[in-house]
Amino acid sequence: MEGGTTLGATTVNGGTATITLSSLSVGAHSIFAIYGGSSIYAGSISTTFPQKVQQAVTSGTLIASANPSTAGKSDTLTVSITSNGGVPTGVVTFMDGTTVLGTGVLNAQGVATFTVPSFLAGTHSITAVYAGDSNDLGTIPALSLVVQQATTGVVLSTSGSPSTAGLPITLSAVVTGNGSAPTGLVTFYDGTWKGSYRGRTLPLPLRLC
Repeated sequence: MEGGTTLGATTVNGGTATITLSSLSVGAHSIFAIYGGSSIYAGSISTTFPQKVQQAVTSGTLIASANPSTAGKSDTLTVSITSNGGVPTGVVTFMDGTTVLGTGVLNAQGVATFTVPSFLAGTHSITAVYAGDSNDLGTIPALSLVVQQATTGVVLSTSGSPSTAGLPITLSAVVTGNGSAPTGLVTFYDGTWKGSYRGRTLPLPLRLC
């Protein structure tokens, strides 16, 4: 018993009666046992036992579906929260430094996910902030995520070759990349331009700006 609440009842076996509880809330509890007696023995009540229940300790692991990742591509963050009590519940907030990326709800296995549509190139300090629940303490697993620049390719075509002097000709450059759709400026050259662009040597009659 706890106050007027019955916690459980079981038969005395060899002078001992035992029950197992998993429903006690966090905090201090005053528990006592009542022996109802038998045809031989009179009933009795135990002294009160102070039972303290503390929050369970949690830990977590945080991973990314791609690390290193590619700028302009989506990346899914997955956090797994474990506890030395039951399965943790609640919401996890995913952050990039001090910037909130989004939230995820822990499932029945203590796992939450969030997909980031795109990261900028660079190194990102990702954390999954779990504030805990009524039974579990919080935890903040971290991840260093490297995002590389997407690579590109350029295919050049013309409206016709050979063309006629004095008549217009249309040059078309199709730029593709392994990230999101490339944006920016294309400069067309006549002749071989042997310069560098962002550390890359481009011996092409075409330069991206």
